[in-house]
Amino acid sequence: MKKIYVKLGSATPDFYWGLSSSMSIKNFDFSFQFQGSQGAELYNIDPIYWKSQFGGRLKSSFDANNDGIADASGKFYQETRNAHGSGIQDASFTALRNITLGYTLDSDLRIKLV
Repeated sequence: MKKIYVKLGSATPDFYWGLSSSMSIKNFDFSFQFQGSQGAELYNIDPIYWKSQFGGRLKSSFDANNDGIADASGKFYQETRNAHGSGIQDASFTALRNITLGYTLDSDLRIKLV
């Protein structure tokens, strides 16, 4: 039986975006910056990590010979090598990169350098 491989998802986002603004009222000023991406899909390896030796002690499914040495012939590898669509997750994000709140002192309160 011939195996057919299908590419699931794309790690490249459909688009990146950003938003920044600054405003001031009287002596107060405020600014912020958001950044994000939309449309990327990635394979989540967390379940594989926690089932393997890296998530704790060596699992029996990771050690086929029961000799304490991880090997490629174990049931673990046979199950996780055949990745399927359930591990594909949306990788879109929004992040607040910068936020600033300031106050400008009156000119008579500023320290004057000579």
